[in-house]
Amino acid sequence: MKYKPKNAKSAILIIVIVLALLFAARYFGIGTFRNAFRVGFADTGGTQNWAASYWLLSGNLEHKLRPAADQDKLYIAAKTDGGSISIDVKDSNGNSYYSEENITDEYFSIDVDINGDVTIVVSGKMHRGSFEFAFTPID
Repeated sequence: MKYKPKNAKSAILIIVIVLALLFAARYFGIGTFRNAFRVGFADTGGTQNWAASYWLLSGNLEHKLRPAADQDKLYIAAKTDGGSISIDVKDSNGNSYYSEENITDEYFSIDVDINGDVTIVVSGKMHRGSFEFAFTPID
């Protein structure tokens, strides 16, 4: 059987396209990036809000939000049934808006800059509960 280089080129092209799509998603803040173990995990959200509930979270999750021109407050809600959770909120330059460890049941808001993305990093250690981030008040 003769080797056909066309097949190898097609495979390499597919890999390059997939990697380009992943980097584009990361650059434009599409989706949630994770290095975490999750059990019973369900999340919702997009560029304006992000929420998740789960039975167990261990590791880090990262999500980008984009405030609209009139949204200068980010509302944060967290619920802890066990374990611990930490939240870091940063601007597009990596400067911290908010950073807290061992959050329990809390609801609060922080001021954010409307010129750029807001990056949220949630770190759980055997955490059971939920969290929510939104630019409108959370019910």
